[in-house]
Amino acid sequence: MDPRLHNLIMLVDAMAVTYHVLPSKLLEEGNTLDIQVFTHTATYRDRERKLKAGEDVTDTYRPEELEEIWRQKTQR
Repeated sequence: MDPRLHNLIMLVDAMAVTYHVLPSKLLEEGNTLDIQVFTHTATYRDRERKLKAGEDVTDTYRPEELEEIWRQKTQR
């Protein structure tokens, strides 16, 4: 199975479970804003869970991205 199709199926399933709708209804009525809100919220919740558990929260960023963020913040 194409990884993109697999990711789409998993996303639709997670959204359907979260919002208590059938996947077909979600596909019919959902839009990109719904996907963005769901994705950002899921990422935020996962990060908060990891922080509370004392786990590494930098795994969502590549080291190069973190270095660039640090560079931008310290050059102000």
